[in-house]
Amino acid sequence: MTKYSVILRQIFAAFVIIVSLNGHAHEGEKRESSDQTIAEKSPAPKNSALSADIYEKEESSTVSFSGRVNLIRETDIIEVFFDGKNKGPYVLKEGPSLGELKEKLIKSQKNKNQNVNVKITDDVITSVELTESKAPANKKSDLNSVLDDMIKK
Repeated sequence: MTKYSVILRQIFAAFVIIVSLNGHAHEGEKRESSDQTIAEKSPAPKNSALSADIYEKEESSTVSFSGRVNLIRETDIIEVFFDGKNKGPYVLKEGPSLGELKEKLIKSQKNKNQNVNVKITDDVITSVELTESKAPANKKSDLNSVLDDMIKK
C-alpha cells in the first residue's frame, strides 16, 4: 500500500462516520417530530397523579379573633392595630363594604368597652362584627338616683 491509498482509506472512513452520524441525527429528529404529533393529537389527562399546582398555589391563612381597636392609621392604605395578642397591622382594602367596616372599627376605637370580632385573610380585614358591650350595671335604679340628686341639693 502506498501512502496515498492509506490517506484515501482514512478519508473514506471519516466520510462514512460523518454520514452515519448525520443519518442518526435525522432519525432522532423524525422521532421527536413524531412524538410531538402524537402528543398534539392526544390530550393530556386532566387528573394526573403529579401536578405542578402543588408548587404554584399558596394557601391563604384565615384568622379570626376578638379585640378592641387601638389605632386606625390612614395613609395610602388604611392600617388597623388592635390591643392584645393580635396587634397587627392589618390592612383595610378598598371595596364596597369599606365604609361599614371602618365605621365599626372606629366605634371600637372610641369606646373602651366595645370589642369587635374580626376575620383576617393574609393580613387583610375581610369582616368586622361588633360584639355586644357589657356596660357596667347601675346599682341604683333611675328613681333612686333622681331622689338622691334632689336630696343633695
